[in-house]
Amino acid sequence: MGRMPISAFRVKNQGQTEDSQCRRRVRFRAARWSVLLAGMSAGAQGSTMIQPLHFFVEDALIQAIPLAQWNDRLLRMVARADQLLCYEMNRAEKARGCDLRIGEGVKVTPFDRSLEDGLRRTWSEGKTAPGALNQDGLNFLFDQTDPSERRIFVVRRLLSCDGNRVEALACTRFFEPATVLAFDGQLFPIDNAVTLLHELGHQVGLKDVPDPHSLMYRGRPVPRAGTKMNAAEAAAFRKLLTLSW
Repeated sequence: MGRMPISAFRVKNQGQTEDSQCRRRVRFRAARWSVLLAGMSAGAQGSTMIQPLHFFVEDALIQAIPLAQWNDRLLRMVARADQLLCYEMNRAEKARGCDLRIGEGVKVTPFDRSLEDGLRRTWSEGKTAPGALNQDGLNFLFDQTDPSERRIFVVRRLLSCDGNRVEALACTRFFEPATVLAFDGQLFPIDNAVTLLHELGHQVGLKDVPDPHSLMYRGRPVPRAGTKMNAAEAAAFRKLLTLSW
């Protein structure tokens, strides 16, 4: 059999490539319409929307580490928390797949002037060092909520939680969409993803438990040994993840 001229091969190959690209476009459009139709169908039955997380980072922390780096670190922490939540919810519900995620629509912004000024007032009135949140500062941040999002305030130090005069890593007001995390500008280990999920559990009313193998374990007197949740806790997290419209 004679060898095909190079020019002829190029024409044939180009035609195959164009035909392949055309088929891919058709499949993509079909898949896109399937997604749109599924969304319209869900909307007819009462649609839901992922409730976003909004991180506010204290100004002094941004002066030490640029906001872009905070954005990268916090997004990586949320991604790790997303994976962990998916795994534990599947175990609790004996299911597969992750139909709800906390990592969609995450925002990271600096404290605005009203937040900075409010904290400065609590520092002066409570005679605490700048950057160290006492109970007054904590309550001030808890009052800065928005029903459309879950707010996470990132600060340098947290001197107490629930009136206890013991320095804490995080604190949340039960059944309200506000949490304060004290990271002090350090790199985020995996433990911070666990802390985030634990505090989000408090946002939907889950209480601390004595089992060190549980996600809702308080963290003392013995070290955490796991992150499991039961079916009731998994159901509570679903309240956290969605808003009905």
